[in-house]
Amino acid sequence: MKWLFFLLSLALVACRPSEGKEASANAQPARVENAVPEGDLATVTLTTEARERLGVVTAEVERRTVPRARTLGGEIVLPPGAAVTVSAPLAGLLAPLKEARNGLTVRRGEVLIELQPLLAQESRAQLSAAVGVAAAAVAPARARLEAANIIRTRAERLLSEGAGRARDVDDARAEVAVTEAMLAAAELERDAREKALEDLASGVSSPIPITSPIDGFLMRIHAGPGQQVPAGSLLYEIVDLSRLWVRVPVYVGDPESLELQAEVRVTSLAAKPGDRGSIARPVTAPPTADPATSSMDLLYALDDESAPRRPGERVRVTIPMVVPGESLVVPWSAVLFDFQGGAWVYEEMKERVYVRRPVEILHVIGNDAVLSRGPQPGTRVVTDGVMEIFGTEFPTWK
Repeated sequence: MKWLFFLLSLALVACRPSEGKEASANAQPARVENAVPEGDLATVTLTTEARERLGVVTAEVERRTVPRARTLGGEIVLPPGAAVTVSAPLAGLLAPLKEARNGLTVRRGEVLIELQPLLAQESRAQLSAAVGVAAAAVAPARARLEAANIIRTRAERLLSEGAGRARDVDDARAEVAVTEAMLAAAELERDAREKALEDLASGVSSPIPITSPIDGFLMRIHAGPGQQVPAGSLLYEIVDLSRLWVRVPVYVGDPESLELQAEVRVTSLAAKPGDRGSIARPVTAPPTADPATSSMDLLYALDDESAPRRPGERVRVTIPMVVPGESLVVPWSAVLFDFQGGAWVYEEMKERVYVRRPVEILHVIGNDAVLSRGPQPGTRVVTDGVMEIFGTEFPTWK
């Protein structure tokens, strides 16, 4: 009997581990109570009267061939001629006329400071040579301006006759502005040296006004009142921010897939989803590249006054691609943005029943939003009355 009792005990002990394993295998790792489908949380059911009162209109989600685009990073840069330096035509002492500071707005011909020449340090031969050099610089600048005006006139005439391009007119006008600034600076330096030569001959020197050759902003001040400066020393740097370019570095293998002659859209990095930004047009400029990054530069001119206006600012640039592609498309009016920036559309499940669905927007073309993710083609989404349904889903009167 003792041996029988011992064997039964061993059998019971041997069975317990298998029973424990079987129980743990059948146990659920977690239990969810009161489960509600996620879609039910964003379902809005309207009565017929409410639907008519809110003016709800729907349209189908389409998959169609649309122009594709690529968004790249760009940088706001100054075009050639946008920055002009003002230097001292003669050695002298600077005397202020008004407070000059970085960022001050100046106009063309406005006197920035006066220079009292130190004629004792200048000989007649040196001044005569300086006058000759300054006068020689005026003639090429005037000839370049005349040529630029001829090109601008021709481009404007061709555009008016329907045989030209607006881009050529814009480039010609920009060249005229650059050459006008160069001519003004050359004439200013020539006149200042001629006057100094006359003062040296008469033995009486008068202050020489130093004026701004262009409209713009004082970017840098290199010399101040009471400072004695030698001839040719840099005094001011003035920039014209009304004409800015966008530099877009692209991988050397990408230009073949991009529309290099098409206009692009420029938006700031802080722009909200769907912001259309500003239009920039391609410009003709010397080719530049960076071998370290295997990239080449594309340049675009910003003519829109609402575009970013800070040189060095980083922006997003959307460039059209050569080959179009198929994408989901919904009317732009169907897209709703929440306070966190998420994009949504209201899908019509059945008559008068709507569910809010998330979407991801690639870009906006005209009145259509191109999606990278969204409802299936053929799904009906709300285009009119979107905000009214959103207000019904999240009422503020409760």
